[in-house]
Amino acid sequence: MLADNNASNNSYAIAVTVNAPSVHVGDVDGAAASSGNNWSATVVIAVHDTKHLPLSGVTVTGNWNGSGPVGQCTTGDGADAGTCTVVLASIPNSTRMVSFGVTGMARE
Repeated sequence: MLADNNASNNSYAIAVTVNAPSVHVGDVDGAAASSGNNWSATVVIAVHDTKHLPLSGVTVTGNWNGSGPVGQCTTGDGADAGTCTVVLASIPNSTRMVSFGVTGMARE
């Protein structure tokens, strides 16, 4: 075995445990609809558990355009299982683009 006197190049083994989140965003779909001088943006958010199954009763919070306004919805049951919808209405046609980012989720 070869050894040196330089302790700064010694190697160590470290065990790291990563726990998967119990809730995660499975999908975000967006759509736009025009209405005269305005338009609206709609986002449908899908929420999954660790097995990628839809979760109902999860309140999803997010921001339009990075800083607001805040949008919030709660995932449903039945045909809407694990999904909810956030709408930003009355956007002037001069605004060409909006964005929505999920900032948090809480299970009831």
